[in-house]
Amino acid sequence: RNNFIPQFVPTEREQKEWLEREIPAGRFGDPSDAANLITFLCSPLAGYITGQRVYVDGGWNRHV
Repeated sequence: RNNFIPQFVPTEREQKEWLEREIPAGRFGDPSDAANLITFLCSPLAGYITGQRVYVDGGWNRHV
């Protein structure tokens, strides 16, 4: 976040517009977003889930 975005959208206004346009969630994730998924996958609630690829990216990759 600190190095990637400012190189091509230097102002704070441009960064906000870029985030809204490129990341459907409208923000960068933080470690707790991944931790929430990990916690769920380690719980009994995820006992029947196997071999999946889960993106924790706010929709940036837009995989279906």
